[in-house]
Amino acid sequence: MSDSTAKHLVPALAGTAVVSIALSYGLFVLTVGRIMHPGSSRPTPEQKTAPKTSIQPAAHTLGDHGTNRLPSRTAATATRPYNFVQLVHRVGPTVVHIATVKDFASSPLYHWMPRGRHRATSLGTGFIVRSDGLILTNNHVIHGADVIMVRLADDQEFRAKVVGADPGTDIALITINAKKPLPVAKLGDSDALQIGEPVVAIGNPFGLDHTVTAGIVSAKGRHNIAPGGKRSPYWNFIQTDASINPGNSGGPLINMHGEVVGINSAIDSRGAGIGFAIPINMAKVIMPLLEKHGRAPRSYLGVSIQPVTPSLQASLGLRSRKGALVSQVVSGSPAARAGILPGDVIIEFNGKPVEKADNLPWMAAIAGIGKTVPIVILRGTKKVTVRTVMAALNPLDQPGHKTRHLGLTMTPMTPQMARLYGVPAGVGLVITSVQRNSPAHLAGLARGEVVLQVGDRPVGTPADFVRTLNRYRRGTDVPLLVTSPRGTRWILVPNR
Repeated sequence: MSDSTAKHLVPALAGTAVVSIALSYGLFVLTVGRIMHPGSSRPTPEQKTAPKTSIQPAAHTLGDHGTNRLPSRTAATATRPYNFVQLVHRVGPTVVHIATVKDFASSPLYHWMPRGRHRATSLGTGFIVRSDGLILTNNHVIHGADVIMVRLADDQEFRAKVVGADPGTDIALITINAKKPLPVAKLGDSDALQIGEPVVAIGNPFGLDHTVTAGIVSAKGRHNIAPGGKRSPYWNFIQTDASINPGNSGGPLINMHGEVVGINSAIDSRGAGIGFAIPINMAKVIMPLLEKHGRAPRSYLGVSIQPVTPSLQASLGLRSRKGALVSQVVSGSPAARAGILPGDVIIEFNGKPVEKADNLPWMAAIAGIGKTVPIVILRGTKKVTVRTVMAALNPLDQPGHKTRHLGLTMTPMTPQMARLYGVPAGVGLVITSVQRNSPAHLAGLARGEVVLQVGDRPVGTPADFVRTLNRYRRGTDVPLLVTSPRGTRWILVPNR
């Protein structure tokens, strides 16, 4: 997928930026505009009066939990399908309106912001997955929010708390303190979804509560999609022509048996009727992890892979194009320990066939940290079975790993933050908090500063920071290259 194509895919999240500028007479000017990805523009007054459809990512998936365990697809298809009116009556009360507020004064980026800019608000959708108030939505709907407000179908309003979020799949769980049991969305089986099957989307486009649109499943297994320019090896979108607009993010995609089969996530701005949803079965894996850890720890195999093309199939003498062709093996990874080599074709992983190369990253991610898995490979014309112990993708999730962070809590630099700081995308970690009396605090590091390097090594993720920090012995000083509004400087932090 080309970069120009990726620009047209953005999160379906409706937003309102409120800029407060103190004037000499004590008045305030409020400027309202949708929060959109690069390349979008703020609406004119005429657009505010008559909103236009714009394209942005908007969805992810749910998981079965507690009372959400569903009858099998076979049992579901044995029941009589709903008509549209019945379906909306059944599922509509489980859909919620989500409004978020980001207070820049509480952000580590506050001192980098234009003078007078105070807050931004945005709108999205979610749906209830447990009667005590557990709600599934997109990570991009609630990411970075200081306040999350939820309005139910009966107009009750609650302040929500984040249970957990996973940027890699754009799935998030929030919860409200419901005073009585709430209606719950039934979760279906996205694997059983058929191309051409009718589906319904319910959401809050442009703040228009509980808007219902209908269409069909246009395609499945869309991997080469990059909402807002963001790519993930785990994308596996359902494509639909049910109308999705900004504000639909986090809302359910529903089959005619009243089951949620996906979460509306993205739309293609180049034409109407091209929307994308994350399969519900993906969320069924992620949701329990978010409840337990607040995040989704992943395992990894440690290979670079590519599809088996017709020319490669002929050159390698393969009988089938199924599987993932290994192009590189990471040194010291689980794949390397198993003896996997470039040129091998992985045709089975953990007891399941690898139908397409794009399927393998997700299969490896959910295998389980520390779990021993069998892998079947083709080496030439010979079929070989190897075994390996899966490791944590993030070293911080590895069992028994001792984290040395010098008293710093940091977050990776997003493309938007990189432009603000004037540094290349993917370089640097923003300091979000500094533990009092820690080595970092005593060395003078402050919230909002950016760590660019540890010694001679640039850092772009917390894992980079930990790996590089572990090169320094206890009792020595760790040189950090740090930038802030005051300039860029080196700071020595005691590694104790």
